Amino acid sequence: MKKILTVVSCLLVTSCAMTDQELKQAYAEQYYQSPSYIAGYKERFDKLSVNEIAELGAKMDKGRMNGQSPMKVSDYLYIHDVRAQGNKVIYDYALTDEWLKLSPSKKEKYQQTMQKDLAYRTCSLKTVALAQEKGLEEVHQYYDNYPNHILFTLNANAEVCKQNGF
Repeated sequence: MKKILTVVSCLLVTSCAMTDQELKQAYAEQYYQSPSYIAGYKERFDKLSVNEIAELGAKMDKGRMNGQSPMKVSDYLYIHDVRAQGNKVIYDYALTDEWLKLSPSKKEKYQQTMQKDLAYRTCSLKTVALAQEKGLEEVHQYYDNYPNHILFTLNANAEVCKQNGF
């Protein structure tokens, strides 16, 4: 837990002394999956289409919400829904009033940090990489007026991982 707090703090603080490679290593350690765990998912994914993998992923992540909707993620964010749509797992979040009160520059900085965290987190998970090889994508939609208006969207997919050096 201490390692992930260091990682998140590093992302949020501009004076972070961690190099990009050290940051990737910290994420890799935090989100480590054993070879047997990965092999189990590979065997499972080999039998499924990408759309079925998306359905499975959405079901698993929605299960982590324990029936809570909305569920608080942070002071700025609540998750409302997770669902599959074709080869995509769609995550719907509502931004809080606290987020809406932030200055435009702080919003932009947090949004960049959120995209980097999403990329590093998903790209560090070997099981996600297996699913991405089959075409799985994640779409994270952030609403300023849930469910009526999406303010911005962040994505995680094989191309994002490649662009970030994974």
